[in-house]
This record gives sequence, structure tokens and C-alpha cells, in this order.
Amino acid sequence: MILFVGIIFISLISVTGYYYVETSKQIDERFRQNLIQTELGLKSASDRITKGQMLWEATYKKPLLAVTNLVLKEYERSSRTPSEMNFDDIINRIDPAYKDRIDIMLINTSGVAEYSTNKKDLYLNFSKWGPFYQTITDMRMNDTFRLDRAVRGFDSDNPWRIFGYQPTPDHQYLIQTTYRIYDDYTKERSELSLHALVTQVLNQHPWVLALDLIGSTGMITSRLDENPVQADPHDAEIAQEVYTTHETRDFPDERNQTRTRFFFIESGDNVSPASAYIDHVAKIVYSTQHYEQEKGSLLTLAISLILIAIILAFALAYLLSRYIFSPVDTLLADLDEISRGNLNHQIRPSRHLEINRINDAVSRMVESIRGSIRSLEISEKRYSTLFSNASDAIILWNGQRVIHANPAAFT
Repeated sequence: MILFVGIIFISLISVTGYYYVETSKQIDERFRQNLIQTELGLKSASDRITKGQMLWEATYKKPLLAVTNLVLKEYERSSRTPSEMNFDDIINRIDPAYKDRIDIMLINTSGVAEYSTNKKDLYLNFSKWGPFYQTITDMRMNDTFRLDRAVRGFDSDNPWRIFGYQPTPDHQYLIQTTYRIYDDYTKERSELSLHALVTQVLNQHPWVLALDLIGSTGMITSRLDENPVQADPHDAEIAQEVYTTHETRDFPDERNQTRTRFFFIESGDNVSPASAYIDHVAKIVYSTQHYEQEKGSLLTLAISLILIAIILAFALAYLLSRYIFSPVDTLLADLDEISRGNLNHQIRPSRHLEINRINDAVSRMVESIRGSIRSLEISEKRYSTLFSNASDAIILWNGQRVIHANPAAFT
């Protein structure tokens, strides 16, 4: 019976264990798919925002190119000598509709702003930013006009600005033309901003508790629509690592039931000079409360099923013992009693028809044996009477001695 209980118990435990493992995998996969879908949706939306921003930014190419052509003409008029150029005259010849928004800069071969109409940018050294300095050098050695992206900078007082770059024919200088956007396309920019994207994600995905998009300089670019904010130093360090390796980093927090993920998002811009600097690293905090609840409920269910399995194993063992093993044991005990010679012992009836059929067969066999024994006893009595009352002498001889004789043999 112990073996039978063990088989039942192991079978039920195996089924419960399989159910737990498979269901746990399904819960893990659903959570993983939620993370992946949120991440893919964020990347896709960021790409669409970039494409939309580049469309309205392209509307500034015409005025920037017009200013650049004025600078090139003045550069040639001064015999390619910047010190002889009349920058004030250039500004005066710009379209009055936007001339107050224009700044002009000449960047020399060392990457230094040698001339600038904005005194704050004079002698700005671009060589401090190695990769961008290489980009500037490549543009200076080229012959085409390049439109850059609209940026705000780190100072909340600075307006949004967009840049255009044109090398001089002798490749000694790179002309940077700046257009201060101010409040142009405010509605369009707000609808295509990273800040709007973050707000939308938080509203659409209740399991996303927090989301920041961190730029290459450690600024939270998704908040630049309002006030620039520097990321937490620890977050900025992780973001810089992810920015370099493009590998995802996860930080689970079981106590607070959250998981913080850092992953790289390409801006979708591969053509502008600043494209390498406008990608982001997303820091997204997911709530794992529902996930943990599902896992906890599954564990509770598995433990309950194990307890039920134990109870069922013993219940089945009891029922089998009561209705199968016990009747068989009773039958064997009756047969043992009969085998010891007690042919008058009655076989006890059972609840099972099959056991009762065996009981009936054994009872008929025992009754047949008893009938045979009674016949033998009668025959023995008959022959004993004839042997004792015979008038002739009857002697039984085995060849060596007399083994039996009737009374007549002694007279």
C-alpha cells in the first residue's frame, strides 16, 4: 500500500510541478513581451518625431542658405581675408523678416570661432568636442551646404536655434549660420516633442511609473521643452555606458516591486552634423506589482495543489485499502483457517461482487471436500463392521508379520 501511495503522490506532484513551471514561463513571457512592446513603441515613436521635426526644420534651409551666400560673397570681396569682411553690412543685407534672428560665425582650421557676430560665441573652441570637431573638419573640407538640427542648449534662457554649415572655397574656414527660432511652430514643436512622447507613454501604459530620455551630455532631453535638467549622476553614468555600448541594462528592485531599464534609442537622423549627439538613452521604470502578484498567486496555487495531492493520495490509499486490500486480506485469513483443517469455518461475505464470487467458489470447493470426507467415513465404518463381524478369520500379512486380524482369527 505504501508503494501505491507513493506512486499516486509522485504522479500528482509531477502534474503540479509541470503546471507550475509552464504557467510561470507564460507569466515571464507576458511580462517580457510587455517590456519589448513598450520599448519598440518608444523607439518607433521617437523615430517618427525625429522625421517630423526634420520636416519643419527644413523650412529654415532657404533663409540660412541665403545668409550663407551673402557671407561667401563678402568673403570673396575681401579677397578671402576675414579681417577685411564687413559683417555689419552682411547683417544689413539680410531679409528684414529674420535678420534680427541671425548670427554668423567663421570657424578656422583649428576649430576655433575666429569671427562671430555673437560676442558670447567668439573664440569658442570646437576641438574640445572631439567627434564633433572631426565632423566640423569633414564639412570644412567638403563643398556642400549642411543643415543641422534645432537645439536649445543647456541654458533655459536660450531660444531654440538651428544651424547651417558651408565651407569657404579655399577650405580655410567653415561658415556657421545660426537662426534663432524663438516661438516659431510652437504648437507643432509641442506635438512633436520628446516631452509629449514621454507624457503619452505614461498615460497609455499604467505599468510605466517613470520615463526619462537622457542625451549624450547627461541632460534629460525629454524635459528640454520646459527647463533643462541634469540627470542624476548615477543615472548619467549608466546612460553614458549604454550610449557607448548600445546594450540594455536592467535593475530589478524586489522590495519596491519595480524594474528599471536603460536602453539605447537611435534618433532616426543619420544625415545632420549633430546626428551622433541627438540619440537618447531611455530610463524607464516598470511596475512589477502585477507580475509579482501573478507569480505569488501561482506559487500559492501550486502549494495548495501539493497539499490537495497529499490528501488525495492518502484518501485514495484509504479507499483502496478499505474496499480492495481489506476484503482480500479477509479472504486470505479465511482460507488460512480452512487450510489448517477447519472445514466448518465460514468464509465471510464481502462488499465486492468479484470477491464474493471467489468466496462462493471456495465455499463450494470446501463443501465438496467435506462431502467426500463424509463418504469416506461412511465407507470406512461399513468395512470396519464387516471386518469385525466376519465368522472367518481375516489376517492382513505384509510378508514378514501380521499387521491386522479380525476377532475370528483369534478363536
